[in-house]
Amino acid sequence: MMVWVLAFWLWQAGADELAEQGRELAAAGRMEEAAAVWRKALSTAPNHYPSLFNLGFLAWQQKRDAEAVGWFDRAARAQPGEFNSLYLAGSASSRQGKSAEAITWWRKALAVQPANSKLRQAMAAEYSRAKRFREVVTVSDGALDSEAMFLMVIAARRALGEMVETTSLINRALERYPDSARVQFEAGYDLHRGGQWQRSMPYFDRAIRLDPAYEEPHYYRGDALFRQDRHAAAVSSFLEATRIRPDYTLARVGLARAYLAMGKAAEAASTLEEATRLDPENPQPYALLAQVYFRLGEVDKAQAAKVSAQRLRAAR
Repeated sequence: MMVWVLAFWLWQAGADELAEQGRELAAAGRMEEAAAVWRKALSTAPNHYPSLFNLGFLAWQQKRDAEAVGWFDRAARAQPGEFNSLYLAGSASSRQGKSAEAITWWRKALAVQPANSKLRQAMAAEYSRAKRFREVVTVSDGALDSEAMFLMVIAARRALGEMVETTSLINRALERYPDSARVQFEAGYDLHRGGQWQRSMPYFDRAIRLDPAYEEPHYYRGDALFRQDRHAAAVSSFLEATRIRPDYTLARVGLARAYLAMGKAAEAASTLEEATRLDPENPQPYALLAQVYFRLGEVDKAQAAKVSAQRLRAAR
């Protein structure tokens, strides 16, 4: 028995020494040599955690994610309950678009470090992408300590139709992040959805002041103005939204509607024609363009636009 224990200690000591050599090579930027040394350590001690983890971390850094997961899986089995292997296996799975696998790894990591807010934020983002909004809310419990987490939970509560909770979260976010353009926008958007056009305007204005290049507040400001029959002012906001983001189809459609309300059908047609050029698979501009062409007396064009809108809607 003593002979076996001594042999195991020698194998482990040899693997530790090789792993340290690998770390020194990696620090010097000699990654291939480092990987060769870590593999050599594993030939001595197949379950040597530092070598397994370092090979996984190297693959993860180089975005060889399937390989990274394999190494982290072995590392996690070699040293159960070690957080970093579990967390990075989830990260590598997420980058491969394997949402269910990422969440499985991260749940194991959460059991090790339940108070880790960075992990909870990663899980919330994964749940958001999968449209698993109830899980977004659940995993955020006790981890509302960043603007990004607030925004994800606001979006999740809104998607679940929990408008009272959404408004409460927005108010908390406004207190904590008063200089965030995105938080100001969410406050305006919340009022806009509730039909409170006039009350939404100051929030959109503040968002624009904080981040003039943020296109959505310009669009929703324009829409709020349009709904108050302030069509000329709406045109200015819609134009700014399309200047920032030329392919913003919703803003171009809003701009066309404002032009129509002002009796400028030709300008509306030109705006929608540009929208179909930039976003040819979207049926919305074609549908409105059919109406505009009909108003202009261009019946053949109106019919062609209508057919295009119907075809694209069917395809979607």
